Amino acid sequence: MKKLTLFAFIMTALSAATNVLAAPARGGVCGAYPFNGADTKFDCEHLGKVTIKQIYERGWRIVSMGQQNDGGSWTYIVIEEQR
Repeated sequence: MKKLTLFAFIMTALSAATNVLAAPARGGVCGAYPFNGADTKFDCEHLGKVTIKQIYERGWRIVSMGQQNDGGSWTYIVIEEQR
């Protein structure tokens, strides 16, 4: 039992060390005005003008979204590279 516990501890420590040494993910912000649903083209600093589907196809993911309505519908999303 002690060997199994020691093995589990070592594997957990190695896993944590690997995640710490991994390169940090890149991220960015995209904006769109007006927001027209799934066909909306977001202007992203890393990707140019893309739809949500294209963001995922290019290896990125959306981690946050916000919307502001000031006489229209301005939308922003925060993206990061998928690992």
